[in-house]
Amino acid sequence: MCGRFALVNPSPSFGNQDISMLSESPARYNISPRSNISVLKANNGKTVLKQLKWGILVHSKIIINARQETANEKYLFKNLFYSNRIIVLATGFYEWDKLKNPYYFFSNSVIGLAGLAKEEAVILTMNANKHVKSIHHRMPLIINPESINDWLNPDKNTPSIDSFVDYSSSFVLKFHQVSKLINSVKNNTSDLIKPAITNLFN
Repeated sequence: MCGRFALVNPSPSFGNQDISMLSESPARYNISPRSNISVLKANNGKTVLKQLKWGILVHSKIIINARQETANEKYLFKNLFYSNRIIVLATGFYEWDKLKNPYYFFSNSVIGLAGLAKEEAVILTMNANKHVKSIHHRMPLIINPESINDWLNPDKNTPSIDSFVDYSSSFVLKFHQVSKLINSVKNNTSDLIKPAITNLFN
């Protein structure tokens, strides 16, 4: 599952896409469901940067994730999967362990999270790799920057998920435990991504 992520001081590009305009936006350390998020999306043959709302509201329930294994079969997602794929821009994401301790997973550059959307977006998740699964069994599907155009191209009707996943980035993600302050959507400071101070005697 991916329930929170961050977009902080992003690099000026993601793959071949110029995203330098995001550097003018305030740092976002605690992006939560129903927030506006920055995404790359196909539009008339071009890739554009847009703001969309994270989470599809269905009968008062907010759906924020879709399993990549079944998204192309589910009623809510299958049309989006074949015609409205997006890339959610982030610099890190949070996962919680079984004891509900939060951890921040991040890279030295922007990471692209696979998603589906029209005006409301969901993030695709996959089985966690060997590093993330020590904390949580699921993780967001990270797109290889070299596959941006192919992933966003609606003409690719039956994409092979494995051909788009950035396994290299997934394996080099750094992570550390962070403060439970991340649990409140009201908090949005750099303290949220700093390593938590833990009691060594516990």
